[in-house]
Amino acid sequence: AAQNDPAVREEAFIATSSFGPAAKAMVLMMMKALRDEKESARLRSLASAITYVGPDEPGLVEVLIRNAGPTQKDGRSSSIMALAALGKRSIAAKPLLAEALQDPDSGVRSAAIMALHAIGVGVDEEVAFLVPLVKDPVKQNRMWAVYTLGGLGPAGKAALPALVEALNDRENWIKETAIQAIGKMGKAALPVIPNLKAFKAPGIGPRLQEAADHAIKAIERSYE
Repeated sequence: AAQNDPAVREEAFIATSSFGPAAKAMVLMMMKALRDEKESARLRSLASAITYVGPDEPGLVEVLIRNAGPTQKDGRSSSIMALAALGKRSIAAKPLLAEALQDPDSGVRSAAIMALHAIGVGVDEEVAFLVPLVKDPVKQNRMWAVYTLGGLGPAGKAALPALVEALNDRENWIKETAIQAIGKMGKAALPVIPNLKAFKAPGIGPRLQEAADHAIKAIERSYE
């Protein structure tokens, strides 16, 4: 790892991550590489590996925030996922993650969705951040936004209008995710039951029909 060949350092970092906390001697070297703007883009994109090696290392969050900045096009999504892996310790990254939701790179937007949920920004803020992503041009990001909003449960009821709109998504698997998300919203979703019943009509398809049936029953149980 001490060699000057970037490829050697990259392989060393990857190998080191598999040793977990026992490899903490490598942390400082890894952090130095992440700080070095002249390092290879691929090496700096290995930011997520450092969380397996030294998540308690002082200054780690700050290093990852810098590497996840809007000017860091190479490895930005990897650094954001590393921040997500650190959970609530990365709360200082909230403004950066909110900005990353608008990044032109769909992978960065996807990573930001997951990171905002992982760091625990609070339900109201998370709804405000994620609702616009329900209309993301990339279908995987729409799915992640809908899925994450559903995971908020009844506390995320402010997202219901967006979830209802997602029922009209052109992708059936996103419609299914939206149905499931609405089913987790409890009593607040009662007015949406007619929208769900539309998916029980003949010819809709068994997966959507089954999802709608389960969601309706879940909402009705919330009144028991």
